[in-house]
Amino acid sequence: MPAIFELTLPEEEPIGLVGPWESQAAPVSYALGEAEADPAAPVWKVSLPADPFEAEQALAQAEAQVAEAESALATVPARLDALTASAPRGAAVSFEVVSYGFEAETPEAEMFSLLEQARQLEQGRGVESYAIGDAAYAAWEQARIQFETFTGQLQREVMHFAWVETNVAGHLLARTTVGWSGDSDTVWLVDLDAQQIALHRRSLQVAVKTRALRMRMFSTVTGGAAKLSMLLTTPAGALLALPAAWKYVTEILALIKTHQNLTQGETHG
Repeated sequence: MPAIFELTLPEEEPIGLVGPWESQAAPVSYALGEAEADPAAPVWKVSLPADPFEAEQALAQAEAQVAEAESALATVPARLDALTASAPRGAAVSFEVVSYGFEAETPEAEMFSLLEQARQLEQGRGVESYAIGDAAYAAWEQARIQFETFTGQLQREVMHFAWVETNVAGHLLARTTVGWSGDSDTVWLVDLDAQQIALHRRSLQVAVKTRALRMRMFSTVTGGAAKLSMLLTTPAGALLALPAAWKYVTEILALIKTHQNLTQGETHG
């Protein structure tokens, strides 16, 4: 069976997943001591194949995917600096995508499309008179809601210990509770060998690095919104630019994830 990396959040689908992680709908398992997770705790579940070589290969691939996402996220500030440095400013400026020569459906095109909607909000009616049901601003509103949801999820992740569990061929090997400060506690299945212990420790590192990456996504989006706000003209510019910055960051990471999935499919094909 192929390896599966899943994240469960209480009562809602995770937003902003990167690397190998997918949303998990199934409940957490309770085989080790029948301990129950905090109802608000995120659960990171790694399910690996029985073959030791395939399990290690899956973890190596997951580690590489997280590292690639980290590298892509690190390029965002410089990319935004280059874009904002070349973009005109002023009340009459339009961010229509065709004016900048971006190819359709690129991260830059998506971002500037939302900036144009933000500009119209800013110069037309303003945030206070914005109608949520207005179809003209549906994409901007959707991105705004996604970012607010992501922010709320991060706040809950910071407040609660996370559960990280490793399963091999459907059998739970170990579970670790870990906090943002680094405090952790692990429950192990009896009689595990060194290779099985190493698998869980690597699973734990992948989960911890992904949690940190999600926090970096937040700071990158808010920092990006501050850069983009310079292209707008009111004190509300940073607030209006947040959906565009969120869209830009998530589109870049989505392209990386799509490429990784295609590469993984070719590897297993």
